[in-house]
Amino acid sequence: MEKILAIDDQPDNLITIKAVVKMLLPDYEVVTAMSGTQGIEQARQHQPDVILLDIIMPGMDGYEVCKLLKEDELTKHIPVVMVTALRTDSNSKVRALDLGADAFVSKPFEPVELAAQLKVILRTKKAEDKLRGEKEHLDRLVKERTIVLEEANLFNKSLLDTIPFPIEIVNKRGEILFMNPVLEKLVGKNKIGSFCWELYKDDKQQCKDCPLSEKKLNGKIIKTETEGLFGGRTFEITHRSMIFNGEEAVMEIFVETTERKIFENELITAKEKAQESDRLKTAFLANMSHEIRTPMNGILGFTTLLQEPGLTGEDQNRFIEIIKKSGDRMLNTVDDIIEISKLETGQIKVVNRKLNASLHLNTLFQFFEFEANQKGLQLKLGNQIPDDDNQIITDKNKFSSILSNLIKNAIKFTDKGFIEIGGIKKQQYFEFYVKDTGIGIPKKRIDAIFNRFEQADIDDVRAFEGSGLGLAIAKSYVELLGGKIWVESAINEGSTFYFTIPSVAENFSVAKFNSEGIQNESEKKVKNINVLITEDDEISKLHLSILLKKTATKISFASTGKEAVEFCNQNPDTNLILMDIKMPVMDGFAATRKIRTFNKKVTIIAQTAFALEGDREKALEAGCNDYVSKPISKDILHNTINKYF
Repeated sequence: MEKILAIDDQPDNLITIKAVVKMLLPDYEVVTAMSGTQGIEQARQHQPDVILLDIIMPGMDGYEVCKLLKEDELTKHIPVVMVTALRTDSNSKVRALDLGADAFVSKPFEPVELAAQLKVILRTKKAEDKLRGEKEHLDRLVKERTIVLEEANLFNKSLLDTIPFPIEIVNKRGEILFMNPVLEKLVGKNKIGSFCWELYKDDKQQCKDCPLSEKKLNGKIIKTETEGLFGGRTFEITHRSMIFNGEEAVMEIFVETTERKIFENELITAKEKAQESDRLKTAFLANMSHEIRTPMNGILGFTTLLQEPGLTGEDQNRFIEIIKKSGDRMLNTVDDIIEISKLETGQIKVVNRKLNASLHLNTLFQFFEFEANQKGLQLKLGNQIPDDDNQIITDKNKFSSILSNLIKNAIKFTDKGFIEIGGIKKQQYFEFYVKDTGIGIPKKRIDAIFNRFEQADIDDVRAFEGSGLGLAIAKSYVELLGGKIWVESAINEGSTFYFTIPSVAENFSVAKFNSEGIQNESEKKVKNINVLITEDDEISKLHLSILLKKTATKISFASTGKEAVEFCNQNPDTNLILMDIKMPVMDGFAATRKIRTFNKKVTIIAQTAFALEGDREKALEAGCNDYVSKPISKDILHNTINKYF
């Protein structure tokens, strides 16, 4: 409902105004205030259509109230009708009009006169509101319009000045007719009247789309893109034909696309990486298939040949040796795949021990000397580590794996000459190297050879066997141990791989290998071996029983960890348990812990097909005395048992 605000300190006057409005203006509601201050608050709150304002009031008279209402942004548009008891006081009327009053009403009120005055004012206000609304609407349309270019010479320069993009208007001769402030700021000065190609004369890339004398747009919008404008930035230029000041012209709008170009380049790089990754994956899968199927072919093929009648003993031994070599090769491939998978998922743990660096180099030298000599290579030892400072605290298995991988690589890729391994002590770290006179590595592949699933010869057709993961594993191990690895190489001259290891590992702690309460090896004096083979695989049971046939006095079997616990509880004379780790019902770790609660003397040797880094430590922590991995070697098993019996 529309409202009228009546401000008067006399209650009777307010009652009269309400009665008149109710009778003659029933569509309006009267809001009242009995002081100037209250009236201003009501006007701001209710936004009435008209205000009836008494002149003579205590505290703040009507003139002052009118002045404040007309100065306030929220109320200045509301018509004010001054109410006075002095009909002939012209000075009061002039003063009120000067302050912004719109009309006068005299007391005492004549209902018809009051209603007529109010109707006129209200009609006038509605008309003014309508006009003001239309004006605001038009102003808003003008403000929100982007670029309106009509061929009927309807063009507003001030509108273009508000556009946040660089804009210019060029005639068909290439002369600049208009530049907005954004473009003017971009080029440093106003160049109206110049040829548009002069706009970019100081830039490496000139705008070739600016001279438009040969262009026939015919009302079409044409978009082109140019690089290098305005200090190397990239812009998309939109051209639109128009009439400017009665002359055929073209408007050019520059929208910067530098960030979009960067994003597009990033997408291209990401695509190339994805394609490279896919190529590497294909090469890796092809190589893995080759590295698994080739030894499998040797195993299955020569196993079948062993079944042929009439074979000589020499042929049988030769076939068995081929089967063994093929099995070793496939096992190495599987170990590499498992190891790289654990490295990828962050499951590798570092177990630090004290070791003699010189002794370890000598051991590896002796181990690989025969293999190098068989290929006609000389293996040299260039150890420069002093005898009195050769202690290193690091993970022995990983350290050995790093050097072994590098030596095996050197032997594989060297056909003649020599291989040299060595080390030197430098301040707080040791530096080791493996040098060869092999085929070398191309410069462009130096960085790639340490990547996982990538080698210097990435092609699917490979000249050398191997999983291609050795260097990736070596690099990961070096970094885990806190060192660095790098290579120096030249094609057909050879390569030298270097790596460093801190002399004392970070957060060093020596692992404890004997569980509490388990007797040391030197304390065991057992002649008869009563062995329990705990294994759920029948072939593995048969294999172990054959290996132990001549060693064990008595052989018993259990298929689950639970059965092993019950058997040991009922047969205390059992002094050796070969404990498989992965079994149904109860695994080997849990079974070992339970057995240790009532038998701390029995020797328990863990045996598992997992052979992952850290499994040995897990087995020892669970209460096992030692650990062997599948496939189980006869020599390794017997040597391990002999340590305790």
